[in-house]
Amino acid sequence: MALEDEYELMVQSPQNEDSELLGHGREQIIQSSSSRRRFIIRSLLAFIVAIGAIIGLLISIKVDLASLVSQISRQAQGVMYSNGIWTTTDTLKSGLYVMGPPGVSLDGNLKADIRYVTAFLYAGWTNQFISQCHLILLAMMSRRVPILSPFIAHGGHLGGNESPIDFSVIFDMPRLSHDLQWPILEWSQLKLSVLTSNVTTRHEELNCWALTRSESKSEVYGTEIQRPFNFDITYTTAPDFAFMPNDWWGSFTGLANLLQPEGYEYAMSHSDKLRSFAPYGDGKPQMVNSTISPDQHMACFNHIYFLGGRTNYEYEHDVNPMWNLVGVNVHFTSHMDELANGYIRRIFDVSINARIPPFISIHIRRADFEGWCEPGRDRDYCLAPISAYARRLGQVQHELAGKHGPQSPLSRVGEVIVTSDEADPNWWAQIARLGWKTVDHEREQTVEKFGHWYPSLIDSIILSKGAGCVGTARSTFSNIAEARVKDWNGGPIRKVRWGSPDADMND
Repeated sequence: MALEDEYELMVQSPQNEDSELLGHGREQIIQSSSSRRRFIIRSLLAFIVAIGAIIGLLISIKVDLASLVSQISRQAQGVMYSNGIWTTTDTLKSGLYVMGPPGVSLDGNLKADIRYVTAFLYAGWTNQFISQCHLILLAMMSRRVPILSPFIAHGGHLGGNESPIDFSVIFDMPRLSHDLQWPILEWSQLKLSVLTSNVTTRHEELNCWALTRSESKSEVYGTEIQRPFNFDITYTTAPDFAFMPNDWWGSFTGLANLLQPEGYEYAMSHSDKLRSFAPYGDGKPQMVNSTISPDQHMACFNHIYFLGGRTNYEYEHDVNPMWNLVGVNVHFTSHMDELANGYIRRIFDVSINARIPPFISIHIRRADFEGWCEPGRDRDYCLAPISAYARRLGQVQHELAGKHGPQSPLSRVGEVIVTSDEADPNWWAQIARLGWKTVDHEREQTVEKFGHWYPSLIDSIILSKGAGCVGTARSTFSNIAEARVKDWNGGPIRKVRWGSPDADMND
């Protein structure tokens, strides 16, 4: 090949390659443009189909567009919709669940599109607290708004003469509602009480369920709510499926089923097995001639203390839905908490700015347990000695030391605060000789300053602040104190058994 021919090939080859590349590129551009057009067309068709489907769905289920807009508006304001209930992310908005401020009538303040449930109270304060937690859990299971009754001075507790006290005076309701993401109301938000208002309220009838298998029980618990809120209550015995099998304790799932339309209709279709009655005087039942249908909109129960998931007395065990799902979230108000801190500071003689030293709390229940002792036995034979509590205290101290290590102040907690219902001064002298501290409500003039509720309330809060806790078996006051120390503070707990001199010597 001539030199000129080689040169011509060298010069022309790149041009030919570029031409081929450019041609190929134009084909790619044309293909890409065509693909984009097809993609856009397919997307538009899919969008049109989706819009058509949505419109068809709205038409088929007959959605109220105004209601839909209202829901979107509420969500934009920080309100959430969950399980048929409107809730807020930060606090309870009572205006969403009531017509307005408390008035003379209950009916005039209930919203037609909200379902409610309430239960009345009896027994001591801690048992009433357990009942309130039961109610909140039942409300969540049945998708209703719980209405909490005020705590009442029932029977011999507090002399039976102290005025009722609202749940929100003691416990932080906005925090509880936020933590549970569920609305919670009190009776004082719905209707004025004759005890706190000079207004004459309307006399109203309530038709409620009675959580009892027999209408012949000597007492119908929950009657104290009638007087302050001017109610006339008639009860109908709950059906068998509301109870645990072969037991007189109620079942959470049974009651939740009863609060649903299907369960209610089934119960009323077998009304020949139900009995209605009205409490009178001291709470003894008076039979009503015919079975009265309990209200569905504002469902109510005479009490729900005796209620469980799978067995009775679940609040004494670790598998405890009342505490694990609700009670652990029920914290004291900052006012109550600081009031108790003031007592602790005075007990340890530390200034308001000083750190409260770690301590172990002990609750020793004795006074009313004497009635549970074996007939003919001396109370000292039956009730646990102080030495049993000292032994359990040593176990708590040892566990704290092992858990936190030698460098931690919690490894050598020597301070102890004891609360008890014991009245014998000689017994209290033994406590003092051990160097254990006590809450002196007489010197503090607790009743004179705050009322008869407050000695128990302050004791309860102080017990909850222990680095560890020793309680008395079969005492609900101890059970709840131990649960708070365990779950709030991560502290070790022990129970002292009683009934005989060696009842607590097995471990």
